[in-house]
Amino acid sequence: MSNAAEPGEASDVPAASATGDQREVISWLSGRDAPCPICSYNLRDAQSNACPECASPVTLSITSPNLQHGAWTLATSSFAMALGFDVVTLILFGGVLLISGTAPPPAITLVGMCLAFLAILSGAGLFSLVRDRKVFQRRSQRMQWRIAVGIFLGVGLLHAVGGFASLAVAAGLF
Repeated sequence: MSNAAEPGEASDVPAASATGDQREVISWLSGRDAPCPICSYNLRDAQSNACPECASPVTLSITSPNLQHGAWTLATSSFAMALGFDVVTLILFGGVLLISGTAPPPAITLVGMCLAFLAILSGAGLFSLVRDRKVFQRRSQRMQWRIAVGIFLGVGLLHAVGGFASLAVAAGLF
């Protein structure tokens, strides 16, 4: 049986017979406190490139504090969930109208147009954010969170106002 680890798999190879990458991890951890990224076990003086506590492989890498996924996930999921809601609702409206075989009343047409407009805005926002991901990630973490929270609140507010206005007009309140 070979001591070589599969790609992405931890190795229990002793430090003396470790590969170059494994030796670099072992050397870097020698005399240095570093938590396992999975279980937070202190990897100081580890003798392999795997956490002795949870067996997860560890590697050395260069990263940036700006490359955190929380703000990015909030921003993109805000647009994506709004887009999904708008599209599914439009499909349901269309399906009901198709099954009923009748022309939609003006109120339903107005609500549908509002949903279509919101879907276009949400899709454009998502496309723009994904296209310019590097621009987003170059900003500080604080600014990324401000943008993400702004997107979340803006998308929610725009949908609340759009939904209320179209339903109010449809109900004859305005």
